[in-house]
Amino acid sequence: MTIQFCTMTTIAESPVKPGVLWVGTDDGRVQVTQTHGSRWSDVTPAIAAAGGPSDLWVTRVVASAHAPGTAYVTKSGYRYDRPDPLVFKTVDYGATWIAINSDLPRRPVNVIVEDPTDPDILFVGTHHGVFASIDGGGRWVRMKGNMPTVPVTDLVIHPREADLVVATFGRGLFITHIGPLREIDEQTLGQPLHFFAVRSRALRRDEAWGNYELSGDRYVYTENEPNGLVFEYRLAKKADSPARITIADAAGTTVRVIEGATNAGLNRTAWNGNDAKRQPVAPGEYTVTIEAGGAKATRKARLL
Repeated sequence: MTIQFCTMTTIAESPVKPGVLWVGTDDGRVQVTQTHGSRWSDVTPAIAAAGGPSDLWVTRVVASAHAPGTAYVTKSGYRYDRPDPLVFKTVDYGATWIAINSDLPRRPVNVIVEDPTDPDILFVGTHHGVFASIDGGGRWVRMKGNMPTVPVTDLVIHPREADLVVATFGRGLFITHIGPLREIDEQTLGQPLHFFAVRSRALRRDEAWGNYELSGDRYVYTENEPNGLVFEYRLAKKADSPARITIADAAGTTVRVIEGATNAGLNRTAWNGNDAKRQPVAPGEYTVTIEAGGAKATRKARLL
């Protein structure tokens, strides 16, 4: 008699259909039930048919928040010196799978998350950082910015803030706003300037609290997010001069003009809620106009 032991490493419940559960184990198996666990189906052979070795550790299984039969699985051969990126998707409760790892680097994948608003937006955490896709895994792009090249062990998307929270091995946590990705499409990419929706924010009044000079390996140190409203915009190409950002109140009176970055791609500029005299403005709705590279775009913004 042969006895095989395995450890469940990941479990996911469908947010859109009660009774659908997925489990993945460290011996490479993925199983699903549509009956609250009374009967299970082993879908490991179907994943193997799509290129996922049946004996490799299942690092994550994720149930889609948009379709009951859709799920994602990542596997890792890190323990066996097999660094291939293994990411798979099913839309029929695991009967068939497709690989969605076409242009990921040859690094193990530890985690995948699906955007709760747009099912085409996916993120994976690999041993080489975070990668994002806006077409359901057809093409992946490295998310860099100021984040180091480091193994990523976990990802979660804050449902209200649209923030991606990234856990790393040895370099702490990173947080970035992913709201603009939800607005990117062919029309957006074809514009010389696109101004993304502005998140409503209240001003913090605690800037003088605490000792912000402590740093080094004896202290936990990190910067807060900008205090005020953040304007995010995309330029098709780099502009020669800074962006002109005009903030007007509900009466149409200009309360502040600031300058912003004009790099090709995504730019972020923060307004601290002060007027031209450096005095805090009143909460309310403001009209923000960005002019850069000969183009102009306007959005409403609310200061809480």
